[in-house]
Amino acid sequence: MVQKKIPLINSAHGSETRNIINELIKLFNGMGYTYDEALSKAHSVLSEAKKTNDMNEDVQRQLDEIILENGNSEAEVVQARGGLPLLKDRLNNQEEEVNKKSVLSFRHTNLVDKVNSLINVRGMYLKKDSEAIYVGIGMGDGIKGVVEYRFVNNDDGLLLLRGVRSGFEDPIQNKIDVTLDGVFNEGSAPSTFTTAVGDSFNFEFEGSNLHFTSVVESRGGLWEFELSNGMKKNITCYNNNTTIVTRTVFEDLPHQKYKGKATFKGADPFNPPTSSARGYVHYKPADPTVYALNHGKVSPLNHSTSKWVISPNSIPDFAINGTDVGNSNSGVWVPQHGSVKNVSLNVSGRIFADGEHEVFISGTEKNTLEFDYKEVENVKISQTFRANNPNSNLEMWSHIVTHTISEVNPFLTITNNIEVLNDIFSNAGYLGMLPSSPNNMYKLELENGEIYSPIPQDSSERSFDLGVNSAIYVGENTSGRYHAAAMDVTSLKDAINLNVENINSPPGLITFRSDNVSKVYFYFTNKSYLNSGDSFSVTQRIACIFGERYPTVL
Repeated sequence: MVQKKIPLINSAHGSETRNIINELIKLFNGMGYTYDEALSKAHSVLSEAKKTNDMNEDVQRQLDEIILENGNSEAEVVQARGGLPLLKDRLNNQEEEVNKKSVLSFRHTNLVDKVNSLINVRGMYLKKDSEAIYVGIGMGDGIKGVVEYRFVNNDDGLLLLRGVRSGFEDPIQNKIDVTLDGVFNEGSAPSTFTTAVGDSFNFEFEGSNLHFTSVVESRGGLWEFELSNGMKKNITCYNNNTTIVTRTVFEDLPHQKYKGKATFKGADPFNPPTSSARGYVHYKPADPTVYALNHGKVSPLNHSTSKWVISPNSIPDFAINGTDVGNSNSGVWVPQHGSVKNVSLNVSGRIFADGEHEVFISGTEKNTLEFDYKEVENVKISQTFRANNPNSNLEMWSHIVTHTISEVNPFLTITNNIEVLNDIFSNAGYLGMLPSSPNNMYKLELENGEIYSPIPQDSSERSFDLGVNSAIYVGENTSGRYHAAAMDVTSLKDAINLNVENINSPPGLITFRSDNVSKVYFYFTNKSYLNSGDSFSVTQRIACIFGERYPTVL
Protein backbone atom coordinates (compact mmCIF):
# COMPACT_ATOMS: atom_id res chain seq x y z
CA MET A 1 0.00 0.00 0.00
CA VAL A 2 1.32 3.38 -1.01
CA GLN A 3 1.66 5.67 1.97
CA LYS A 4 0.14 9.12 1.68
CA LYS A 5 2.78 11.83 2.07
CA ILE A 6 2.32 15.27 3.62
CA PRO A 7 2.43 17.73 0.72
CA LEU A 8 5.05 20.48 0.75
CA ILE A 9 3.76 23.98 1.53
CA ASN A 10 3.30 26.29 -1.42
CA SER A 11 4.68 29.67 -2.42
CA ALA A 12 2.03 31.53 -0.47
CA HIS A 13 4.48 31.35 2.43
CA GLY A 14 7.70 33.41 2.61
CA SER A 15 10.78 31.65 1.27
CA GLU A 16 12.49 31.48 4.69
CA THR A 17 9.40 29.99 6.37
CA ARG A 18 8.75 27.65 3.44
CA ASN A 19 12.28 26.23 3.50
CA ILE A 20 12.24 25.68 7.27
CA ILE A 21 8.84 23.94 7.38
CA ASN A 22 9.56 21.88 4.26
CA GLU A 23 12.70 20.54 5.91
CA LEU A 24 10.60 19.22 8.80
CA ILE A 25 8.03 17.73 6.39
CA LYS A 26 10.73 15.97 4.37
CA LEU A 27 12.29 14.70 7.56
CA PHE A 28 9.09 12.98 8.74
CA ASN A 29 8.15 11.76 5.21
CA GLY A 30 11.65 10.33 4.71
CA MET A 31 11.47 8.29 7.89
CA GLY A 32 8.54 6.21 6.59
CA TYR A 33 5.75 7.49 8.74
CA THR A 34 2.19 7.26 7.51
CA TYR A 35 0.26 10.41 6.76
CA ASP A 36 -1.62 10.24 10.06
CA GLU A 37 1.53 9.36 12.01
CA ALA A 38 3.46 12.22 10.46
CA LEU A 39 0.63 14.66 11.20
CA SER A 40 0.46 13.39 14.78
CA LYS A 41 4.19 13.83 15.33
CA ALA A 42 4.17 17.28 13.73
CA HIS A 43 1.25 18.25 15.98
CA SER A 44 3.13 16.90 19.00
CA VAL A 45 6.23 18.97 18.16
CA LEU A 46 4.07 22.06 17.64
CA SER A 47 2.32 21.57 20.98
CA GLU A 48 5.62 21.26 22.80
CA ALA A 49 6.93 24.41 21.12
CA LYS A 50 3.88 26.38 22.22
CA LYS A 51 4.55 25.55 25.89
CA THR A 52 7.61 27.76 26.06
CA ASN A 53 9.13 30.65 24.18
CA ASP A 54 12.42 28.81 23.83
CA MET A 55 12.48 25.32 22.35
CA ASN A 56 12.94 22.66 24.99
CA GLU A 57 16.62 21.70 25.14
CA ASP A 58 15.90 17.99 25.25
CA VAL A 59 13.55 18.15 22.24
CA GLN A 60 16.16 20.19 20.39
CA ARG A 61 18.85 17.61 21.18
CA GLN A 62 16.66 14.77 19.91
CA LEU A 63 15.83 16.67 16.71
CA ASP A 64 19.53 17.38 16.16
CA GLU A 65 20.31 13.66 16.48
CA ILE A 66 17.45 12.66 14.13
CA ILE A 67 18.55 15.21 11.52
CA LEU A 68 22.19 14.15 11.71
CA GLU A 69 21.36 10.42 11.67
CA ASN A 70 18.95 10.81 8.72
CA GLY A 71 21.92 11.92 6.68
CA ASN A 72 20.68 12.90 3.24
CA SER A 73 20.04 16.59 2.63
CA GLU A 74 18.29 17.82 -0.45
CA ALA A 75 19.27 21.16 -2.01
CA GLU A 76 16.28 23.03 -0.56
CA VAL A 77 17.07 21.71 2.91
CA VAL A 78 20.69 22.81 2.62
CA GLN A 79 19.47 26.23 1.51
CA ALA A 80 17.23 26.47 4.57
CA ARG A 81 20.25 25.80 6.82
CA GLY A 82 22.06 28.74 5.27
CA GLY A 83 25.44 26.98 5.18
CA LEU A 84 25.33 26.12 8.90
CA PRO A 85 25.40 22.55 10.34
CA LEU A 86 21.88 22.70 11.76
CA LEU A 87 18.76 24.68 11.03
CA LYS A 88 18.61 25.94 14.66
CA ASP A 89 22.04 27.52 14.21
CA ARG A 90 20.71 29.72 11.44
CA LEU A 91 17.65 30.64 13.52
CA ASN A 92 19.88 31.57 16.47
CA ASN A 93 22.02 33.76 14.22
CA GLN A 94 18.95 35.53 12.89
CA GLU A 95 17.64 36.12 16.44
CA GLU A 96 21.03 37.53 17.48
CA GLU A 97 21.00 39.95 14.55
CA VAL A 98 17.51 41.13 15.52
CA ASN A 99 18.70 41.70 19.10
CA LYS A 100 21.70 43.67 17.87
CA LYS A 101 19.46 45.95 15.83
CA SER A 102 17.20 46.48 18.87
CA VAL A 103 20.16 47.39 21.08
CA LEU A 104 21.54 49.83 18.52
CA SER A 105 18.13 51.45 18.15
CA PHE A 106 17.87 51.79 21.96
CA ARG A 107 21.35 53.24 22.31
CA HIS A 108 20.68 55.93 19.75
CA THR A 109 18.22 57.47 22.19
CA ASN A 110 19.44 60.92 23.19
CA LEU A 111 21.48 60.58 26.39
CA VAL A 112 20.44 63.97 27.82
CA ASP A 113 16.81 62.92 27.48
CA LYS A 114 17.63 59.66 29.28
CA VAL A 115 19.19 61.52 32.21
CA ASN A 116 16.39 64.06 32.33
CA SER A 117 13.80 61.28 32.57
CA LEU A 118 15.43 60.14 35.84
CA ILE A 119 15.58 63.52 37.59
CA ASN A 120 13.24 64.03 40.55
CA VAL A 121 13.41 67.75 41.36
CA ARG A 122 12.82 68.86 44.96
CA GLY A 123 13.58 72.51 44.36
CA MET A 124 16.16 74.94 43.02
CA TYR A 125 18.29 77.76 44.37
CA LEU A 126 20.53 80.60 43.27
CA LYS A 127 23.37 81.63 45.57
CA LYS A 128 26.72 83.37 45.64
CA ASP A 129 29.97 83.47 47.57
CA SER A 130 33.25 85.29 47.01
CA GLU A 131 34.26 82.76 44.38
CA ALA A 132 31.28 82.18 42.11
CA ILE A 133 27.54 82.15 41.43
CA TYR A 134 25.79 78.80 41.83
CA VAL A 135 22.57 77.25 40.58
CA GLY A 136 21.59 74.18 42.58
CA ILE A 137 19.01 71.52 41.77
CA GLY A 138 17.70 69.39 44.65
CA MET A 139 17.24 65.74 43.69
CA GLY A 140 15.76 62.81 45.57
CA ASP A 141 13.66 63.22 48.72
CA GLY A 142 15.34 60.35 50.51
CA ILE A 143 19.01 61.25 50.18
CA LYS A 144 18.64 65.05 49.91
CA GLY A 145 20.99 65.14 46.93
CA VAL A 146 22.06 68.26 45.06
CA VAL A 147 23.63 68.94 41.67
CA GLU A 148 25.20 72.40 41.57
CA TYR A 149 26.26 74.35 38.47
CA ARG A 150 29.10 76.82 39.11
CA PHE A 151 29.56 80.06 37.13
CA VAL A 152 32.74 82.17 37.36
CA ASN A 153 33.71 85.50 35.78
CA ASN A 154 36.96 85.41 33.80
CA ASP A 155 39.37 88.37 33.59
CA ASP A 156 37.36 89.91 30.74
CA GLY A 157 34.19 89.77 32.86
CA LEU A 158 32.48 86.97 30.95
CA LEU A 159 30.43 84.70 33.23
CA LEU A 160 30.85 81.08 32.17
CA LEU A 161 30.23 77.55 33.48
CA ARG A 162 33.25 76.28 35.41
CA GLY A 163 32.31 72.91 36.76
CA VAL A 164 29.36 70.98 38.19
CA ARG A 165 29.38 69.18 41.53
CA SER A 166 27.16 66.44 42.98
CA GLY A 167 26.62 65.60 46.63
CA PHE A 168 24.40 66.20 49.64
CA GLU A 169 22.76 69.37 50.86
CA ASP A 170 24.06 71.13 53.95
CA PRO A 171 21.11 72.45 56.02
CA ILE A 172 23.49 74.26 58.38
CA GLN A 173 24.11 76.82 55.63
CA ASN A 174 20.42 77.78 55.85
CA LYS A 175 20.04 77.63 59.63
CA ILE A 176 18.16 80.40 61.42
CA ASP A 177 19.29 81.69 64.79
CA VAL A 178 16.66 81.70 67.54
CA THR A 179 16.41 83.70 70.77
CA LEU A 180 14.78 81.91 73.68
CA ASP A 181 12.37 83.90 75.86
CA GLY A 182 11.27 82.09 79.03
CA VAL A 183 12.38 79.30 81.33
CA PHE A 184 13.93 76.60 79.15
CA ASN A 185 15.62 73.44 80.39
CA GLU A 186 18.94 73.18 78.54
CA GLY A 187 20.32 70.35 80.68
CA SER A 188 19.49 67.75 78.03
CA ALA A 189 20.42 69.95 75.05
CA PRO A 190 19.91 69.70 72.17
CA SER A 191 16.60 68.29 73.50
CA THR A 192 15.93 71.67 75.10
CA PHE A 193 12.35 72.17 76.32
CA THR A 194 9.95 74.32 78.32
CA THR A 195 6.84 73.36 80.28
CA ALA A 196 5.64 76.92 80.83
CA VAL A 197 2.73 78.00 78.64
CA GLY A 198 3.58 81.34 77.00
CA ASP A 199 7.35 80.76 76.74
CA SER A 200 8.58 81.54 73.25
CA PHE A 201 11.50 81.94 70.87
CA ASN A 202 12.01 84.62 68.24
CA PHE A 203 13.67 84.47 64.82
CA GLU A 204 14.28 86.30 61.54
CA PHE A 205 14.95 84.91 58.06
CA GLU A 206 14.90 85.73 54.36
CA GLY A 207 13.33 83.14 52.11
CA SER A 208 10.10 81.39 51.16
CA ASN A 209 10.09 78.20 53.28
CA LEU A 210 10.50 77.58 57.02
CA HIS A 211 11.34 74.25 58.69
CA PHE A 212 11.31 73.37 62.41
CA THR A 213 13.40 70.62 64.07
CA SER A 214 12.74 69.20 67.53
CA VAL A 215 12.35 66.09 69.62
CA VAL A 216 8.92 64.46 69.43
CA GLU A 217 7.67 62.03 72.10
CA SER A 218 4.66 61.11 74.25
CA ARG A 219 4.99 64.21 76.47
CA GLY A 220 5.25 66.59 73.51
CA GLY A 221 3.09 69.71 73.48
CA LEU A 222 2.08 72.34 70.91
CA TRP A 223 3.91 75.35 69.41
CA GLU A 224 2.15 78.20 67.63
CA PHE A 225 4.25 79.88 64.91
CA GLU A 226 3.39 83.38 63.74
CA LEU A 227 5.09 85.49 61.05
CA SER A 228 5.22 89.25 60.68
CA ASN A 229 2.72 89.01 57.78
CA GLY A 230 0.10 87.54 60.15
CA MET A 231 0.35 83.90 59.04
CA LYS A 232 0.00 81.31 61.83
CA LYS A 233 0.46 77.56 62.13
CA ASN A 234 0.51 75.03 64.98
CA ILE A 235 3.23 72.37 65.17
CA THR A 236 3.02 69.46 67.61
CA CYS A 237 5.89 67.80 69.45
CA TYR A 238 3.77 64.73 70.25
CA ASN A 239 4.57 61.24 68.96
CA ASN A 240 4.23 57.72 70.33
CA ASN A 241 7.92 57.17 69.60
CA THR A 242 10.82 59.36 70.70
CA THR A 243 12.87 60.75 67.84
CA ILE A 244 14.09 63.99 66.24
CA VAL A 245 12.12 65.20 63.23
CA THR A 246 12.04 68.18 60.88
CA ARG A 247 8.67 69.56 59.76
CA THR A 248 7.75 72.25 57.25
CA VAL A 249 6.00 75.15 58.97
CA PHE A 250 5.48 77.49 56.00
CA GLU A 251 6.18 76.92 52.33
CA ASP A 252 5.91 78.80 49.04
CA LEU A 253 5.95 82.19 50.73
CA PRO A 254 6.90 85.28 48.70
CA HIS A 255 10.69 85.56 48.94
CA GLN A 256 11.36 88.36 51.42
CA LYS A 257 12.56 89.06 54.95
CA TYR A 258 10.35 87.81 57.78
CA LYS A 259 10.27 88.14 61.56
CA GLY A 260 8.62 85.40 63.54
CA LYS A 261 7.73 84.07 66.96
CA ALA A 262 6.91 80.59 68.24
CA THR A 263 4.83 80.43 71.45
CA PHE A 264 4.32 77.32 73.57
CA LYS A 265 0.57 76.61 73.94
CA GLY A 266 0.80 73.64 76.32
CA ALA A 267 -0.78 70.23 75.67
CA ASP A 268 -1.77 69.20 72.16
CA PRO A 269 -5.58 68.90 72.40
CA PHE A 270 -5.62 66.12 69.83
CA ASN A 271 -2.78 64.20 71.50
CA PRO A 272 -2.92 64.51 75.31
CA PRO A 273 0.57 64.04 76.80
CA THR A 274 1.37 61.22 79.25
CA SER A 275 2.60 63.83 81.80
CA SER A 276 3.30 67.58 81.87
CA ALA A 277 3.42 68.84 78.28
CA ARG A 278 6.84 69.83 76.94
CA GLY A 279 7.64 72.26 74.19
CA TYR A 280 10.79 70.90 72.60
CA VAL A 281 13.23 72.94 70.53
CA HIS A 282 16.44 71.62 68.94
CA TYR A 283 18.82 74.04 70.63
CA LYS A 284 22.29 73.93 72.16
CA PRO A 285 24.06 77.16 73.14
CA ALA A 286 27.30 77.93 71.28
CA ASP A 287 27.01 74.88 69.01
CA PRO A 288 26.55 76.00 65.37
CA THR A 289 25.81 72.43 64.21
CA VAL A 290 22.59 72.35 66.25
CA TYR A 291 19.66 74.40 64.98
CA ALA A 292 15.92 74.52 65.47
CA LEU A 293 15.00 76.39 62.28
CA ASN A 294 16.23 76.50 58.73
CA HIS A 295 14.76 77.76 55.46
CA GLY A 296 14.60 76.59 51.85
CA LYS A 297 13.20 73.54 50.06
CA VAL A 298 16.78 72.70 49.13
CA SER A 299 19.77 73.70 51.22
CA PRO A 300 23.05 74.54 49.46
CA LEU A 301 25.44 71.78 48.49
CA ASN A 302 28.03 70.66 51.03
CA HIS A 303 31.19 71.39 49.02
CA SER A 304 33.48 69.57 51.45
CA THR A 305 31.94 66.18 50.64
CA SER A 306 30.91 66.79 47.01
CA LYS A 307 32.52 65.49 43.83
CA TRP A 308 33.00 67.11 40.44
CA VAL A 309 30.94 65.56 37.66
CA ILE A 310 32.09 68.23 35.22
CA SER A 311 35.67 69.45 35.48
CA PRO A 312 36.08 72.94 37.05
CA ASN A 313 39.15 73.80 34.98
CA SER A 314 37.57 73.50 31.53
CA ILE A 315 35.23 75.74 29.53
CA PRO A 316 32.29 73.72 28.14
CA ASP A 317 30.35 76.77 26.87
CA PHE A 318 32.36 77.40 23.68
CA ALA A 319 35.87 78.20 22.47
CA ILE A 320 37.13 79.44 19.10
CA ASN A 321 40.68 80.18 18.03
CA GLY A 322 40.71 83.01 15.49
CA THR A 323 42.89 85.50 13.70
CA ASP A 324 42.86 87.63 10.57
CA VAL A 325 43.28 85.83 7.25
CA GLY A 326 46.93 85.34 6.26
CA ASN A 327 48.22 85.59 9.82
CA SER A 328 47.53 82.12 11.19
CA ASN A 329 50.35 82.22 13.74
CA SER A 330 48.74 84.99 15.80
CA GLY A 331 45.50 83.18 16.66
CA VAL A 332 43.94 83.64 20.11
CA TRP A 333 41.31 81.67 21.95
CA VAL A 334 37.97 83.25 22.78
CA PRO A 335 36.96 83.19 25.62
CA GLN A 336 40.14 83.73 27.60
CA HIS A 337 42.50 80.74 27.80
CA GLY A 338 45.60 81.29 29.86
CA SER A 339 47.00 84.77 30.38
CA VAL A 340 45.84 86.47 27.15
CA LYS A 341 43.17 89.01 28.12
CA ASN A 342 40.94 91.48 26.24
CA VAL A 343 39.68 88.79 23.87
CA SER A 344 36.08 89.53 24.90
CA LEU A 345 35.28 93.25 24.57
CA ASN A 346 32.22 95.25 25.65
CA VAL A 347 30.87 92.46 27.83
CA SER A 348 27.32 93.23 28.84
CA GLY A 349 24.63 91.04 30.30
CA ARG A 350 22.07 90.26 32.95
CA ILE A 351 21.07 87.49 35.28
CA PHE A 352 17.34 86.85 35.59
CA ALA A 353 15.76 84.82 38.41
CA ASP A 354 12.11 83.87 37.84
CA GLY A 355 11.96 86.49 35.11
CA GLU A 356 13.13 89.34 37.33
CA HIS A 357 16.34 91.23 36.63
CA GLU A 358 18.77 90.50 39.45
CA VAL A 359 22.20 91.78 38.45
CA PHE A 360 23.89 93.62 35.64
CA ILE A 361 27.10 92.12 34.24
CA SER A 362 29.46 94.70 32.77
CA GLY A 363 33.06 93.95 31.86
CA THR A 364 35.51 93.55 34.72
CA GLU A 365 33.10 95.00 37.30
CA LYS A 366 31.74 91.47 37.87
CA ASN A 367 28.78 92.70 39.87
CA THR A 368 27.29 89.96 42.04
CA LEU A 369 23.87 89.08 43.38
CA GLU A 370 22.16 91.20 45.99
CA PHE A 371 21.50 88.13 48.15
CA ASP A 372 23.47 85.11 49.33
CA TYR A 373 20.74 82.52 48.72
CA LYS A 374 17.36 82.52 47.02
CA GLU A 375 14.87 79.83 46.12
CA VAL A 376 14.00 80.10 42.44
CA GLU A 377 12.21 78.20 39.70
CA ASN A 378 14.28 79.34 36.72
CA VAL A 379 17.49 81.22 35.98
CA LYS A 380 18.70 82.84 32.78
CA ILE A 381 22.09 84.42 32.13
CA SER A 382 22.28 86.46 28.93
CA GLN A 383 25.50 88.13 27.72
CA THR A 384 26.81 89.90 24.63
CA PHE A 385 30.38 90.77 23.65
CA ARG A 386 32.71 91.21 20.70
CA ALA A 387 35.47 88.70 20.06
CA ASN A 388 38.80 90.45 19.68
CA ASN A 389 42.31 89.47 18.63
CA PRO A 390 44.58 91.79 20.65
CA ASN A 391 47.60 90.78 18.52
CA SER A 392 46.13 92.53 15.49
CA ASN A 393 43.38 94.64 17.11
CA LEU A 394 40.85 92.83 14.94
CA GLU A 395 37.25 92.51 16.08
CA MET A 396 36.42 89.07 14.70
CA TRP A 397 32.75 88.42 15.50
CA SER A 398 29.82 89.52 17.67
CA HIS A 399 28.59 86.94 20.13
CA ILE A 400 25.46 86.34 22.22
CA VAL A 401 25.63 83.51 24.76
CA THR A 402 22.75 82.48 27.02
CA HIS A 403 22.53 79.94 29.85
CA THR A 404 19.12 78.79 31.09
CA ILE A 405 18.03 76.24 33.67
CA SER A 406 14.71 75.63 35.43
CA GLU A 407 12.79 73.21 37.63
CA VAL A 408 10.69 72.21 34.60
CA ASN A 409 13.80 71.64 32.46
CA PRO A 410 16.44 70.78 35.09
CA PHE A 411 19.38 70.83 32.71
CA LEU A 412 21.60 73.66 31.51
CA THR A 413 20.88 74.91 27.99
CA ILE A 414 23.68 76.94 26.40
CA THR A 415 22.98 78.80 23.16
CA ASN A 416 25.70 80.52 21.15
CA ASN A 417 24.78 82.98 18.39
CA ILE A 418 27.71 84.27 16.33
CA GLU A 419 27.95 86.76 13.47
CA VAL A 420 31.32 87.12 11.78
CA LEU A 421 32.37 90.79 11.47
CA ASN A 422 35.60 90.37 9.43
CA ASP A 423 37.09 87.57 7.37
CA ILE A 424 39.01 85.35 9.77
CA PHE A 425 40.90 82.10 9.88
CA SER A 426 40.06 79.65 12.67
CA ASN A 427 42.56 76.98 13.64
CA ALA A 428 39.94 75.20 15.74
CA GLY A 429 36.69 75.82 17.55
CA TYR A 430 33.94 74.03 19.42
CA LEU A 431 30.43 75.02 20.42
CA GLY A 432 29.91 72.01 22.65
CA MET A 433 32.21 70.16 25.05
CA LEU A 434 31.77 67.78 27.99
CA PRO A 435 34.76 67.54 30.37
CA SER A 436 34.88 65.15 33.32
CA SER A 437 37.24 63.39 35.71
CA PRO A 438 38.03 59.68 35.20
CA ASN A 439 38.74 59.49 38.95
CA ASN A 440 35.06 60.28 39.61
CA MET A 441 33.61 58.39 36.64
CA TYR A 442 33.99 54.80 35.52
CA LYS A 443 32.31 54.92 32.12
CA LEU A 444 32.02 57.13 29.05
CA GLU A 445 29.34 56.22 26.53
CA LEU A 446 28.43 57.78 23.20
CA GLU A 447 24.96 57.87 21.71
CA ASN A 448 25.87 55.11 19.22
CA GLY A 449 26.58 52.66 22.05
CA GLU A 450 30.37 53.04 21.98
CA ILE A 451 31.63 52.55 25.56
CA TYR A 452 34.93 53.26 27.29
CA SER A 453 35.14 51.61 30.72
CA PRO A 454 37.39 52.19 32.52
CA ILE A 455 38.10 55.58 31.00
CA PRO A 456 41.65 55.65 29.59
CA GLN A 457 44.20 58.15 30.92
CA ASP A 458 46.94 57.52 28.36
CA SER A 459 46.92 60.79 26.33
CA SER A 460 45.18 59.01 23.45
CA GLU A 461 42.37 60.38 21.26
CA ARG A 462 39.32 59.02 19.46
CA SER A 463 37.07 60.62 16.84
CA PHE A 464 33.42 60.18 15.87
CA ASP A 465 31.16 61.45 13.09
CA LEU A 466 27.94 63.47 12.85
CA GLY A 467 25.82 60.44 13.71
CA VAL A 468 26.68 61.02 17.37
CA ASN A 469 24.99 64.01 19.02
CA SER A 470 25.22 63.11 22.72
CA ALA A 471 27.59 61.59 25.27
CA ILE A 472 27.51 60.67 28.97
CA TYR A 473 29.95 60.06 31.82
CA VAL A 474 28.67 57.81 34.63
CA GLY A 475 30.26 57.23 38.03
CA GLU A 476 29.70 56.61 41.73
CA ASN A 477 29.53 59.51 44.17
CA THR A 478 29.47 57.33 47.28
CA SER A 479 28.86 53.63 47.72
CA GLY A 480 25.49 52.73 46.21
CA ARG A 481 24.85 56.26 44.93
CA TYR A 482 25.61 57.19 41.34
CA HIS A 483 26.06 60.42 39.45
CA ALA A 484 26.24 61.23 35.77
CA ALA A 485 26.85 64.08 33.35
CA ALA A 486 25.41 64.06 29.83
CA MET A 487 25.65 66.55 26.98
CA ASP A 488 24.17 66.91 23.53
CA VAL A 489 24.47 69.34 20.63
CA THR A 490 21.14 69.77 18.87
CA SER A 491 22.14 71.80 15.81
CA LEU A 492 25.81 71.06 15.14
CA LYS A 493 25.26 69.79 11.60
CA ASP A 494 23.50 73.00 10.55
CA ALA A 495 26.34 75.08 11.94
CA ILE A 496 29.01 73.04 10.19
CA ASN A 497 27.28 73.33 6.82
CA LEU A 498 27.14 77.13 6.89
CA ASN A 499 30.03 78.25 4.70
CA VAL A 500 32.67 76.44 6.72
CA GLU A 501 35.41 75.08 4.47
CA ASN A 502 38.43 72.85 4.91
CA ILE A 503 37.11 70.66 7.69
CA ASN A 504 39.89 68.09 7.65
CA SER A 505 38.71 65.65 10.33
CA PRO A 506 35.49 64.29 11.85
CA PRO A 507 33.73 66.89 14.02
CA GLY A 508 33.68 64.68 17.13
CA LEU A 509 36.80 64.21 19.26
CA ILE A 510 37.46 62.48 22.59
CA THR A 511 40.65 63.19 24.51
CA PHE A 512 41.82 60.80 27.24
CA ARG A 513 44.35 63.00 28.99
CA SER A 514 46.83 61.84 31.62
CA ASP A 515 45.96 64.65 34.09
CA ASN A 516 42.61 63.20 35.24
CA VAL A 517 40.55 65.01 32.61
CA SER A 518 38.64 63.43 29.74
CA LYS A 519 36.79 65.59 27.21
CA VAL A 520 34.22 65.03 24.49
CA TYR A 521 34.35 67.80 21.85
CA PHE A 522 31.84 68.71 19.16
CA TYR A 523 33.97 70.83 16.81
CA PHE A 524 32.51 73.22 14.31
CA THR A 525 35.72 74.69 12.87
CA ASN A 526 39.05 73.08 12.11
CA LYS A 527 41.51 75.11 10.04
CA SER A 528 38.54 76.91 8.51
CA TYR A 529 37.90 80.27 6.87
CA LEU A 530 34.93 82.21 8.22
CA ASN A 531 33.68 85.00 6.01
CA SER A 532 32.29 88.34 7.04
CA GLY A 533 28.52 88.02 7.34
CA ASP A 534 28.54 84.32 8.20
CA SER A 535 26.33 83.48 11.16
CA PHE A 536 26.13 80.44 13.39
CA SER A 537 23.71 79.34 16.08
CA VAL A 538 24.31 76.20 18.10
CA THR A 539 22.52 74.91 21.20
CA GLN A 540 23.94 72.40 23.63
CA ARG A 541 22.36 70.88 26.74
CA ILE A 542 24.19 69.64 29.83
CA ALA A 543 22.28 67.42 32.27
CA CYS A 544 23.74 66.17 35.55
CA ILE A 545 22.13 63.82 38.05
CA PHE A 546 22.77 62.37 41.49
CA GLY A 547 20.74 59.38 42.64
CA GLU A 548 20.39 56.52 45.09
CA ARG A 549 21.12 53.59 42.82
CA TYR A 550 22.54 52.96 39.38
CA PRO A 551 19.68 52.90 36.83
CA THR A 552 19.83 50.25 34.12
CA VAL A 553 19.00 52.80 31.42
CA LEU A 554 22.41 54.40 31.99
